[in-house]
Amino acid sequence: MKMSRIRFPRCIAVSSTLAAGWLSVALPASVEAQEDASIFFDNYVKPHLTAYGSCAKQHIAQIAQKEPASSFDRIEISLRPACGIHIDRARAALAQAGLDKNQINGIIRAAYNGIQPELRSLYDQTASYERQRRQAEREEAARAQRAQEAELARQQQAKEADQERDKLLKEAANEHNACLLNQMKEIVPFSNESAETLAQVIITKCAESEKKYVSLGVAFYGGSKSEMQKIVKDAVDERKKHIVADIVTFRASVTKELMTQPKSNSDVSQTKPANGI
Repeated sequence: MKMSRIRFPRCIAVSSTLAAGWLSVALPASVEAQEDASIFFDNYVKPHLTAYGSCAKQHIAQIAQKEPASSFDRIEISLRPACGIHIDRARAALAQAGLDKNQINGIIRAAYNGIQPELRSLYDQTASYERQRRQAEREEAARAQRAQEAELARQQQAKEADQERDKLLKEAANEHNACLLNQMKEIVPFSNESAETLAQVIITKCAESEKKYVSLGVAFYGGSKSEMQKIVKDAVDERKKHIVADIVTFRASVTKELMTQPKSNSDVSQTKPANGI
């Protein structure tokens, strides 16, 4: 098909694969070869306009995702640098067919007006979805932040509670130990009872502080009193062994100290041999 022989009819209906379709486009010229003009348009112009439509849709969707708070009217101008190459090619093809600048502009404008509503709708729908998606992400992030803060606060409270429990239990244990030591100091030096008997007496005299430790354990850890008593009893029985050992050690050290002390003069005079008087 030779370009010099193409003459366009006054009106050609332009079909398109775009959803909105192309509007009927006026092509002012003499009417001699309508069939050739339609074939030329379908082969050399329409592919560029269709490519522009595809490019425009893709670009609009990307812009809507990137700038959902904007509007179609504000971002519409970005179509030219993004997809203008296809329009330029369509213009060149129309120019080769002998149309002047005004005719070409009219065809291009009519074609664009045909798909503009679809592009506007695409932007609005995509931008709306993107705004909702971002809002959902912000809300989810906020919920996650609140949950994290709540968990950190819970952990801190639990840590502080554990520290207070440990502190009170340690104080109760120290109180019980102090009682045992005081009773040992008061009883052991002045008693000749067996170490086992003295150890039991000492433990009995500190029964109140032992009960306090049991009560704190039940209150703090929620176990039964009998379970806590068994735990404490096992510890006290172990401690009793140490008390017995301490009593034996104490008495041995006292005995050794007495044996190593020098005898007094009165003791010497009493043991001095008689001189015959």
